[in-house]
Amino acid sequence: MVAAEHDFHPDSGVLLIQALQKAAETCGDDLADLGARMRMTESSWISFLNRRRSVETLTRTQLKAMADYLGRPLVYVMSLAELVRPEDFVSELSVAQQLNEMYERLRLDQTYGVFTPSAEQWNDTPYAAKVLIALMYGRLSERDIIGPTQIVQAVRDASKDGKRLAQDRT
Repeated sequence: MVAAEHDFHPDSGVLLIQALQKAAETCGDDLADLGARMRMTESSWISFLNRRRSVETLTRTQLKAMADYLGRPLVYVMSLAELVRPEDFVSELSVAQQLNEMYERLRLDQTYGVFTPSAEQWNDTPYAAKVLIALMYGRLSERDIIGPTQIVQAVRDASKDGKRLAQDRT
């Protein structure tokens, strides 16, 4: 992952700095004196704390030192620094693509294929129903058709259409 691929904003790193401040307060450490422990020069450390040094310039070693100090995994610290985001852990395939792939697998399934709607009917099937079918088919075939993060995205997508879905039920 390349940091330049992200859209950083001026507040990037604020959550990390706040976590470090809280940990220093809890431990009775002087935050200003922790630079060496974080593998940074005093001036770089103070610049980082004052947000004059971008989180993009932090090295893995420095981030690891911060993680160790906080007693957290490195990826947690990278998340606080906004170097990684939840969407970085999601498959490149969209939920819609996964649903269409599931439809093809279902259509070819020896047991359930006979119940598969035509392509035209599938295209007309409401989004929430497609997600439900995918989840049920996944359970029946003992495979994860849609990953957990995609389920969350599907729920968000479906909730955006909540009014339309409620109208469909009436």
